[in-house]
Amino acid sequence: MRTLLLALMLATLCSCRSPEEAPPPHVYPGGVVPRGEVPPWPYWPADMRFHPLTRLATTEGGNATGILGERRESHEGELVHVEARLEFFDTDRHTSRSLGQVRFELRDGAQGQASDVIDAWNIDMRDLVVNAQLFDPITRTYLIRLELERASVPEHADLRAYFLGVDGAELRASHRLRVR
Repeated sequence: MRTLLLALMLATLCSCRSPEEAPPPHVYPGGVVPRGEVPPWPYWPADMRFHPLTRLATTEGGNATGILGERRESHEGELVHVEARLEFFDTDRHTSRSLGQVRFELRDGAQGQASDVIDAWNIDMRDLVVNAQLFDPITRTYLIRLELERASVPEHADLRAYFLGVDGAELRASHRLRVR
């Protein structure tokens, strides 16, 4: 019995990390949080990008799936939707969830930075139910379907996202959509 306990203690001690292998400190100098103090959450999103699966998708029969899955018919022309997939990263460059508001803008990429906004959508991801509905645990991205008329999509479409986190972080990303 003593031999078993000694072997378990030795295995535990051997598996501990040395100070050189410890994860980097996020908040406090020296990485030590003063006793009794609760540190801020170190894994808030620090960066955002459009995942490569972001695409322009056509729909059958003139219908498109909306932001949260509701269906809507187009009376003026064919509806398409942008399957925008946003991926957030913390300061360690690991994917993370986010809480905040996102504004998407579709612009004509042929006109450069000064192009006018063709269409815009505001998504409030502060609501935990909405946040959970939009998050795809397989790709670890937020999948947001943005509806628009096919005729309004320029040949060189740029999609931009502006994120304002509940922690005050402001993040930006852009993506060139392939239009056929």
